[in-house]
Amino acid sequence: MTLTSTDRATESPLARAELCTIVLVRAEPGLDAPIARLSTLLADAVSALFGEAAAVLHLARPDGEPRAARREIAGEVRHVWLETPGDGRAHAILEAEIARSIAAGSQYVFLDASRLDPAAAARVEPRVTQLIHLTREDDGPLPPAPPGCAVLRTVVLAEDSAPKLSTDRVRLADVLRRMMVPPRTTSPEGWGAPYPEARPTPAWCRIRLDFPALESMREPSFHALPSTARQTFGRWARALTRRRVGLALGGSGAWGYASAALILELCERGVPVDLVAGASSGALIAAYYCAAGVEGVQRIIENGPVLERGMPLMALSSVAVEHAVNAELGFASLSALEIPFLPVATNLSLLRAEVIRGGTIGFGVRASGSAPGLFATTTTRDAIYVDGAVSDNVPIALVEAMGADLVIATNPLPAGLGPRANAGGWGPLSRLRDFAVSFELMLHLAGEHAPTARRIVYSAEPASAPLLSTFGYSASARIVDQVRTRDARFRAAVEASAAAFRDLSRPRR
Repeated sequence: MTLTSTDRATESPLARAELCTIVLVRAEPGLDAPIARLSTLLADAVSALFGEAAAVLHLARPDGEPRAARREIAGEVRHVWLETPGDGRAHAILEAEIARSIAAGSQYVFLDASRLDPAAAARVEPRVTQLIHLTREDDGPLPPAPPGCAVLRTVVLAEDSAPKLSTDRVRLADVLRRMMVPPRTTSPEGWGAPYPEARPTPAWCRIRLDFPALESMREPSFHALPSTARQTFGRWARALTRRRVGLALGGSGAWGYASAALILELCERGVPVDLVAGASSGALIAAYYCAAGVEGVQRIIENGPVLERGMPLMALSSVAVEHAVNAELGFASLSALEIPFLPVATNLSLLRAEVIRGGTIGFGVRASGSAPGLFATTTTRDAIYVDGAVSDNVPIALVEAMGADLVIATNPLPAGLGPRANAGGWGPLSRLRDFAVSFELMLHLAGEHAPTARRIVYSAEPASAPLLSTFGYSASARIVDQVRTRDARFRAAVEASAAAFRDLSRPRR
């Protein structure tokens, strides 16, 4: 099907996306990226992971090679080398080849304009429905895009900024010495922001790739990539095709280790994770996973006894947990993470939930876990932060606003087991009991969310006196094991998550 200029003007973005997604990858000035290789590998990833046909149109200058159209199939991707003359025929040639690709079953057509001069590349942009803009910035203005064209900001991370899990375990003596340093030097300045408005496409995605290694590949193929690069291209392909998986990890002290159990189960079942939001202890688990993967999750489980012994230091200064986390994760910044970590904190100055966007990973954990009345608050120039559980203990809304298409959430704090209707007891003691059970129920219900086909929620079973167990971090390994092996609700949530991802990954036509 060839679209005329009139059809093009009146066609809705939704109708165009259903017909075929036309993708253009471009880089900001000064960013030396192998656009042709990236387009080819991304098309191959879409085809290999989701079974959706893709094509790459390699556009050449009039004086370039080849002089005539050449077509071949590499894997499941259809490649076309196409000359686009500088006169009015260029548009007709491009439209005809896009129509041929659609007729051949292509659901994604990538325009490789790397060999075109900027003026010629600008002439093909009006045909684009998905623009991938490579940049080094999470924020900042984006270049203009054609009307109705979605823009996926893709942040290229520096190789040397990757977090590194320390081989040395954090020691309480080191943390205590760090706390003796004047507050102005204990941490980089961090900052939070209100939740973004909900959006149908991701705000951005991040990639960390060895561009010279990609350039040196003889035949660019998704399956020939190293494991870490395949994970990166998979994450990029899910962002492009709107298949992102996001986790919303609730906090509840030691009960938060249910989130560690969830991550381990999802990894074993082959369910990827593209972004993670967490509150309180959920943010702690999220930080270690986003920075160091499964190895990081195992480390924070092993650190449970150390966390329990160090908890009194948090009452003196919340910088204790910030330093401990930063020491183990290489003092990396939040913006250096390929899997975005979105720690939720409560801004007492503005009385709202915020996502910490600036500072180190440790600062995000610190602000999110400053339980009011128990631990010291986290203070910046502009705000006083306390525990994210106060305002949004299970941050599903944040994960959905960031463009996740499948949300998997944990509400790990159990409701307390209620007393028998005829339970006796001396007046003040019975009132104290009733208050504790009511408070436990209130906190649990605050984290409840209605599940849907694209929102899976694990909600912990009731337990006896759960608030007392929130401080039992030394039982971290036992909690993870019990949740994975004995909790029927947890098993059901894992099965539902795996089924939902399988459904999301199916070809869409």
